Amino acid sequence: MQNTFTLDLHTHRNEMKVPPREYWGQVESIGIDAIAITEHAHISPREAFEALYPLTPEQKVLIPGAELNTMHGHVLVYAKTPELYEVKELFQKDVSIEKVLEIAKENGFLLTIPHPWGFNYDSFGYNMGIEKLEQLVMGNEIGVEAYNGMIGHLSNFVYGSGIVKKPVNFLDFLEKNRIAIKTRVSGIGSRLKKKIDDKRLDIVERCSKALDLGEKASFITAGSDAHSAKRIGLGILKIKSDETKLTIDNVFEILRQKENVVWSGPLVKEISPGEYRKVNEPWKARELLQGIRYSASSVIRRSGKRIGRKIRKKIGGSSIKKKIGNLVSK
Repeated sequence: MQNTFTLDLHTHRNEMKVPPREYWGQVESIGIDAIAITEHAHISPREAFEALYPLTPEQKVLIPGAELNTMHGHVLVYAKTPELYEVKELFQKDVSIEKVLEIAKENGFLLTIPHPWGFNYDSFGYNMGIEKLEQLVMGNEIGVEAYNGMIGHLSNFVYGSGIVKKPVNFLDFLEKNRIAIKTRVSGIGSRLKKKIDDKRLDIVERCSKALDLGEKASFITAGSDAHSAKRIGLGILKIKSDETKLTIDNVFEILRQKENVVWSGPLVKEISPGEYRKVNEPWKARELLQGIRYSASSVIRRSGKRIGRKIRKKIGGSSIKKKIGNLVSK
């Protein structure tokens, strides 16, 4: 009989100075079996691992990792030992992806491309282009983060609650909800409402493109991209295996068995065999504002159009904050 394991393969600690006990408390409350600490290359990833490792609960696996800053965007690297942090070349700013692939092969590290269409400045989809990116993942042993919790967290704003059947077909779920679900934004104003509607579509496309790219990769991952304890688990991978438990020695081989992935997406709970319910998290006004601000910022970075600045300025106004606060509280 196969066992199903839950993994969060993208988390941070140092920026928010997350206390190790809070970190592990969230891991245990959700039921995560293995978690990777992937602190940014320039924010002391070794320190993050060393803070967490001594308090690792029994039966839990902490994977040493880091989020690298390559010429084309971020890359996650995973290792079986903290000797990873001795490989200084990996942690150089704008290291080439070719060098990263070479080092990973020499040392037995595992690589994956996080948020391929995440933020414009740190994502391979924007900086390398789709054609070259597809060639990269099809021609090398490098995985794709099929779901990123930081980008996908806005899914609470994009589509509503409900039971998700056949979770492995999550791409179809996204496509079905592309336009069907409406949000209550009438109190914000028509111009800003249009920007929010556009962003809803953009968010879905960022998620669905990553899943589509994952179809072409040799393996896929998923992670919350949590920078605080409460965000851990908002992006998970569920995978079946004949192993009775996960260990640091077998987790890489289990991840390579892409055909055994049963879920890559937001946090879900199994309510009956093969049937999952998405765990919904209440929206907070501040988070909604941050999401819309990001929308405006993206417009500025991509096109420099004045409309982006105007929207961003409006969002900063107290009246808009109040309206969104009222909206979220409904």
